[in-house]
Amino acid sequence: MLRATTEEQKRRVLEIFDIKYKTCCNFQIDLDSEDYSEFDDRIYLDGDITFDKMAEVVDYLRACNPEKK
Repeated sequence: MLRATTEEQKRRVLEIFDIKYKTCCNFQIDLDSEDYSEFDDRIYLDGDITFDKMAEVVDYLRACNPEKK
């Protein structure tokens, strides 16, 4: 799975999507638990995402993680 693992990579992905501030997601890690811990491995996008933007993110992350092709 491709992931933005460094702060620099995370910032670049946010820049590609033109997100001005970091957003986080509160999501149940364990569906049997009431723990809605905050973690920063995903972002919330509201609106349309073009295929070109998604391709730019994938190309960038593949360049950062060549073993994950």
